[in-house]
Amino acid sequence: DPAEDVSSLFRGLTTISELGENLKIVSSLLKTGDSGHNKKKMLVAMVTTCAHWMLAGMSVGEFYIVLYDREPAEENSKIKYKELLKVFVELKEQIHDTIEKKQKEKQEYNFDFYMTYNNKEKQYATDFFDVLKVRAPSVRVFDKHELLVEGETWQDGMFEHIKSSRKIVHFLSSPFLEAKECIEQFNISYCLNHKTHTLLAPLFLDNTASLPNYIKSIQWYNCQQYSKEKLADAAQKIYKVFAQEMMFPREISGVTKSPTKYDVFISYSHQDSSTMEKVCSTLVPSKLTVFLDRDRLRTGHQWQQTLYNSLENSTFVICLLSNNYLASSVCREELSLAIAATKAGGKSYVVFLQIEKGKLSLPQNMSQFKLLQLEEVLRDVKFAKFRDQVSMVSEAKTYINDTMFSENVHLLRNVNLKTGLKNARRAFFTQNEKEFGDLNRTVLSEVKKIVILNHGDDQNLALKAKEFLTQTSETALAISIQSKTDEKDLTTIIDNAEAYLVLISRKFLECEVCMTFLNLCLLYGRLSCIGKQLVAVIIGTETNQPIYPSLITNKFVATDEEWTNLDKSKKPLENCINAACYHMLKKKENNPMLNDKRRCMFVLPICE
Repeated sequence: DPAEDVSSLFRGLTTISELGENLKIVSSLLKTGDSGHNKKKMLVAMVTTCAHWMLAGMSVGEFYIVLYDREPAEENSKIKYKELLKVFVELKEQIHDTIEKKQKEKQEYNFDFYMTYNNKEKQYATDFFDVLKVRAPSVRVFDKHELLVEGETWQDGMFEHIKSSRKIVHFLSSPFLEAKECIEQFNISYCLNHKTHTLLAPLFLDNTASLPNYIKSIQWYNCQQYSKEKLADAAQKIYKVFAQEMMFPREISGVTKSPTKYDVFISYSHQDSSTMEKVCSTLVPSKLTVFLDRDRLRTGHQWQQTLYNSLENSTFVICLLSNNYLASSVCREELSLAIAATKAGGKSYVVFLQIEKGKLSLPQNMSQFKLLQLEEVLRDVKFAKFRDQVSMVSEAKTYINDTMFSENVHLLRNVNLKTGLKNARRAFFTQNEKEFGDLNRTVLSEVKKIVILNHGDDQNLALKAKEFLTQTSETALAISIQSKTDEKDLTTIIDNAEAYLVLISRKFLECEVCMTFLNLCLLYGRLSCIGKQLVAVIIGTETNQPIYPSLITNKFVATDEEWTNLDKSKKPLENCINAACYHMLKKKENNPMLNDKRRCMFVLPICE
């Protein structure tokens, strides 16, 4: 069925939007070649559907359709496919006219909210709708359950309803993911969200393990262990955001080149939310700007990159230490990044505040630091004076230098970040030097499917890495982020990969698209407890902007002198990349990173 085949193709391609603008897609017209199927019908379906998705926001710059020919002489093919080529030209002209018309149309909103759900779970949407109606009786809600129109490759009615709505509320659940119409609705709104950045408002109702990776990367409202109270709270919060956006309309970007700067960043476990509220209300001076994920992470945005950028651009990072905190891989990454930011250049200060009585399961190399005890700070008269009088960050820094905060800061800055990380890499090299010295031998690898990510200017290095990896790996695919990939279903490739090799250059760090995809790899690595790993190679001069790529657990730096002496017949860069590839191919039992069930993607940058 051409309609079903084409619909499924573009349903799977949705997540390539994360890879940036103007991607190139190549697909055969008929996957089985010249086998008697209606070529014209399939061509019309593919071209018109692609045009609709591109207009919706899917980041496809070029879409190539390959015609199969057993005798592919150019003149013969032109004659053989004359009618198809004529149809193709006519389609392009129609699409061009449609685009011009659409660009002139004024955006109109017929609905404030559009709700998507599996019809088996309609009660959730009904409960949500009831709360909205109480809060705002005049709110316009599209709450009908729309099904796919059979035989249509593009769901035009569904698209128009979603496009003319200001907020799309998705009731994400296992039944939701099983319904094609729900996935179609999510993907349409997902693409449109790349233009507005304010459209998505997902609610999650059950176990996050079932979510596709591209949905996991988006901030949602947590309504697990469903209750009417939880749903009502989510509805109130979503309406509040909606009302603010109506009053103060603005262009909002999920990732910006110049992240917002904050005076204070609160790092905490959501299991300690009540204590966090107490800390914010009693300890943080009211005149300082505070980053709190509850308030600053916008639903529908890429949460992880916003989190990292905001932490690096905060003057004070207060880590609310508890056993809940230390058991969370995301919290431990925030802790690592806060320590690194303090060590990097003197612009940040990390504060270790223990909020739980008793002994904490601290990493061994944190034993040298003094932890502030929450109850003691609350009783400190000097601190109360500080809290009431501080109105500027400079005043807060003065207080820091007069208290036990300064002892921790001095310990952290005793060895700067680059030196400390380099010492750790030298120790790692010494431990593995014998194995790295014999990289030509066969590796018994359990890793079969690897994606190599690099900036387009570094494609040649990626191809050399691919050559090394394919000696033992079933598949190694190099994806160059400059519209040079010709794979038609990147979603499947990324999700099915067992490992990621990322070649990080200065241009890579300066490219928003590359950094977005690096964050997706970090997310996938943390969420996948078995079989996936991320190995990074710094292939240029190491930089502290941003900091977090330098903390990746499995990281190799080509400028380290160890790679110069490893194999003098090869350049240091080649030695470094080959060693990284070897490390990726090691058997699972020899790679402790793959056995960490609470996987933290960053090293803790503390030197004894």
